[in-house]
Amino acid sequence: MEQLKQLEVQMLASPDQQLSLTDPDARSMKSRDGGIVGYNVQIAVDAQHHLIVAHEVITEGVERDQLAPMAEQAREATGIKDLTVVADRGYFKGEQILDCQQAGIATLVPKPLTSNSKADGRFDKRGFIYIAQDDEHRCPGGHELSSALAASNAERRCTNIGPRPAQMSAQSAMHHGRLSAHRALGA
Repeated sequence: MEQLKQLEVQMLASPDQQLSLTDPDARSMKSRDGGIVGYNVQIAVDAQHHLIVAHEVITEGVERDQLAPMAEQAREATGIKDLTVVADRGYFKGEQILDCQQAGIATLVPKPLTSNSKADGRFDKRGFIYIAQDDEHRCPGGHELSSALAASNAERRCTNIGPRPAQMSAQSAMHHGRLSAHRALGA
């Protein structure tokens, strides 16, 4: 019990109130499987030569704050002034992309799929197809939505409400109900 009390004092004295008995530098990080005690290694690779040009070991489970620092390290290591960085959606953070842009670094980072539409029982915007010649969108339920200008901003409103296809899910029923009420959809 005395040893556990000493460990508690050490743990509470650390800046992040964590203590690893096997590796003092490792930290608890969130992961897809819940959590892990360890490290998160960041690397920048030269796409032409497939060589690691920069690396960083962090104890945070997410990479959102690592895009600009890793891009800067890669630029410094390679000497490339007109650098283009390609990263996965885990690196997407507006502030980091802006920092890169202001530093003259082009970024190609896909936006994360974080829409609450599906959780709310609605269709996600990715399910809507734009038909340029008609300036319309087609929803997953098969309804056409034309562009209509509201007083001060552009909104998408339903103009053609037909019968809902029988094979569509409850999501479609909820979406159809919203269309029938002529509510504005997010543009």
